[in-house]
Amino acid sequence: ARQEAAAARQEAAAPKQQAVVAQQESAALRMNRCSQTTQNEVAIGKVFAAEAGVLDAAVALPALSQDQLNSVTSSVASLLQAWRATWPDVKTLEDAVKAKAGTSNPNEKKHMQPLVMELIEVLGDAVGTKLSIADTHQEGPIDGQGGAIDCSLLWRKGVHHWSYLVCALEFKLKDMLAALGQLITRCRCMFDAQSERTFAFAVGLTCNQLQLYRVQSNPTTGALYVEKTIPLSLEDAQQQMSAEAQGITLLAQVLAAGSNVHGFKPPVVPVDQVVAGRLLCGFQLVRPGSSKVPGATVYKAKWRQVPQQQPPIDSQASSIQGVNTAGIGSEESFGGDTMEVDGSDDEQQASVDDDCIVKVGVTDKEVKLLQQVGHQPHCVRLMAACTLHGNQQQCVILQPCVHVFSTAPDLKTLAKLGSDVASAIAELFEVKVYHRDISRNNIGFYNGSGYLFDFSAGKLRHRVQTVIKCWLAMRILA
Repeated sequence: ARQEAAAARQEAAAPKQQAVVAQQESAALRMNRCSQTTQNEVAIGKVFAAEAGVLDAAVALPALSQDQLNSVTSSVASLLQAWRATWPDVKTLEDAVKAKAGTSNPNEKKHMQPLVMELIEVLGDAVGTKLSIADTHQEGPIDGQGGAIDCSLLWRKGVHHWSYLVCALEFKLKDMLAALGQLITRCRCMFDAQSERTFAFAVGLTCNQLQLYRVQSNPTTGALYVEKTIPLSLEDAQQQMSAEAQGITLLAQVLAAGSNVHGFKPPVVPVDQVVAGRLLCGFQLVRPGSSKVPGATVYKAKWRQVPQQQPPIDSQASSIQGVNTAGIGSEESFGGDTMEVDGSDDEQQASVDDDCIVKVGVTDKEVKLLQQVGHQPHCVRLMAACTLHGNQQQCVILQPCVHVFSTAPDLKTLAKLGSDVASAIAELFEVKVYHRDISRNNIGFYNGSGYLFDFSAGKLRHRVQTVIKCWLAMRILA
């Protein structure tokens, strides 16, 4: 009886022990991931720091005017005074970070990030920056791969795309090499999205130092070269944060500089136009087409009901392979030819949302594949095919407007993505479509569900089977 009771207790305790072991393994996995990521960033930083040239900040960035210097002085003094109201002994940014943490070992994201963002926003207001300052680590990351930037200077407010990134800033408690490694990764993504850009400034910031980098891209090879300043202090001769500190002044210069000084060229986007009876507007460039890397140009846009005051649109209708088409007018009106997707009015209305993806430069093969896919639950849907005003390339409008993760999602979201992508593959099999390019770059998330998109490499199943049969026949004959 005692043995049976002991066995019952062990059996009852087993789930708890398993849960403890699982938690320990999960924590160890997270630590390994963080450690491995940090080691990679430091390794990248060491390579580029060893080969870096010297950057003269006085030549690279315009000097501040006297009014701007006065404004920076008063703003930094006011910020320091506000911090002292909470933490009386604070003199520097490092003091404030430790005081906020209540310990000598603060956390970079919880304690340093908010205070540095507060400093940057104060300096931006002081110099009257024209750029949009965004906390793209906490509030909303840059869409696509490349990681979450601590602070982004964007050309347009609220547009978190690599195509609109002007300057990246990374914060570290102490390690400037890790900050440089992260900035190199971010700049690679920036240059990929801005194919005509040749250089960009980037800022690495610790609790008491700032370093400015100019990252240059070779237009032929895509190789990067870095020039850097010496680390500049955020403290003055009296060992407190002030406008007399070279690091504070340089950070203000970065914020005051125009987008052209940063090497940024605003993207060219299509004009607003009517497509399939709805107004297509608010274009935001997500991925440019490039001769170096063939592919379509991708925009995010709004596809709205035409306002009542919109002038009447002359249209004509015809039929192409049983699909309704309508011309949306001449070049003097709004745009080119449009093909709407088959489906009942109720089905179309239920699936129409304001946000959409506009892909310009697609092939006839991709359009046919999207028509074959139809309205599968976990694949993007073809809403219309057309030619935009002033552009003779074929264009498709897709929904929903999926979000691509910039960093690895949590395990629950990852499991949901995996399940939905598996469902999408099964759905495509039912309609005889092979996607043939399933990767993290072609998986999106929208409203709690995973979606598969980008069918440019896809094929119809009967075509793939024919090719395989021909190949087997040739092998047998050989």
